[in-house]
Amino acid sequence: MLRAIAMKNKIYTIIIVFSFLLGCKKKDNLIEIAPKPDPEPEISMLAKDFLKTLDVTGAGKVQFDSVNNSFLVDLPDNFNNLKAEVKLTLQPDIFLLDSLDKATSDTVIHYRYSGAAPLSIRLRDKTERHEFYFQVYFNFTGPPSIELLNKEIPITSGPIRIPVRFTEKTGSIPRAPGVWGGISVKFINKKTGFSTGGDIGDFDTWIFFAGAHNFVSNDPFTLEIALYNHNPVVFEGIKFIRGLPAIFIYPSYKFDYNRNDTIKISGGFFLPEEKYTLTFSNDYMAIPITVPATVQDSGSLTVDKIPSMLANGSYLVSVYEKDKFAGAGNIYLSGDSTRKIETIWKGGLDAAVVRNTQRLVLNRGEEFYAKSWPVYYGGYGTNFDVTRIPRLHLSSTAISVDLEPELAEYSWAIAGVRVGFGKYKIPASLPAGQYAVTGTFRDGAKTTPYWCRINVR
Repeated sequence: MLRAIAMKNKIYTIIIVFSFLLGCKKKDNLIEIAPKPDPEPEISMLAKDFLKTLDVTGAGKVQFDSVNNSFLVDLPDNFNNLKAEVKLTLQPDIFLLDSLDKATSDTVIHYRYSGAAPLSIRLRDKTERHEFYFQVYFNFTGPPSIELLNKEIPITSGPIRIPVRFTEKTGSIPRAPGVWGGISVKFINKKTGFSTGGDIGDFDTWIFFAGAHNFVSNDPFTLEIALYNHNPVVFEGIKFIRGLPAIFIYPSYKFDYNRNDTIKISGGFFLPEEKYTLTFSNDYMAIPITVPATVQDSGSLTVDKIPSMLANGSYLVSVYEKDKFAGAGNIYLSGDSTRKIETIWKGGLDAAVVRNTQRLVLNRGEEFYAKSWPVYYGGYGTNFDVTRIPRLHLSSTAISVDLEPELAEYSWAIAGVRVGFGKYKIPASLPAGQYAVTGTFRDGAKTTPYWCRINVR
């Protein structure tokens, strides 16, 4: 009896549910939930405190990237303006900053965007206490037009330059926020399966490729160039040819050598069947001395025996493949801890972290720099003392002069150190000629002559 009642209750329940579902199928009672469209990107709340809108005349679409605080502007293929007209609608009491960091009432910017860095914009409020900084990227929606300039690419173990250029429709580089460089380059050997690639900022950029020795081949390569949000542009039949090796002496921090040291040279590609030599020279030798260099592998040479007849002093060491110059370095031969002049140069402060191998030609009244050895370096809080910088003594057969240093310094961020050295000025009254350069420190210590004379004109 109870079992029968339970069965009836189940049947009634099924009938009720089925009737309800049938009723829901009636058009008048049908409830449909439409999918929500993707929301349009909105300017972040921080940005809205400064900026109402940003528009670009003739653009297809302007999107805001709240993660990078950047705008991405899509330009149609028929956009041919050399400059993009960027129009800002600012909040009250907000001003645009010009290139001199001055507030301006302008709200329209005409920007030459093609192949240039993204447009940087800074806004400041009336109190001058708050600022908002953002960038505007320009991207063409159509495929890029790229011309291959040369199918043969010289290659060494160092970086190479891709021989292509944009012929039209170049956006900013990079073309989108969060994209490093903006141009992806890939080489493929379809015969061997080898491929490698990298990202570059533009086609004037030098780029290192992993496994570069695999390029030295008679096989043709495929070159793929891809820009943000586009299919790759493909070039076939690329050939790599061996270029003259570019060399450097390593480790780069080693400057003081003794006669038992091995001079190690990196670069390449070196070929075991070629003849390599290293020449020691300076302006105080009657005849340069040349010794053979040994090929260790495709990327390194060594000189295991430094000639015993070389006197202690500063030398230019030049590397040759047969009779072709492949590069040079600057070393000091003594193996002791006495003070020396490591490098003398003119130009930027950043040259303090390398050694100049060019002969110096200076005009009267021109400034130049000299760095002593051991290197005078410190950290963020170091107060460099100019009394630790040597006075330079310039001498010729007719005249000599002492140059007092001014303190100069360079912050080598990649190494986390600062380097102190001297800034000097050629006297306006100094006669033209060639001058040997030695250094004198405040405690009376003197250096031997720098490897080359200064030519004053």
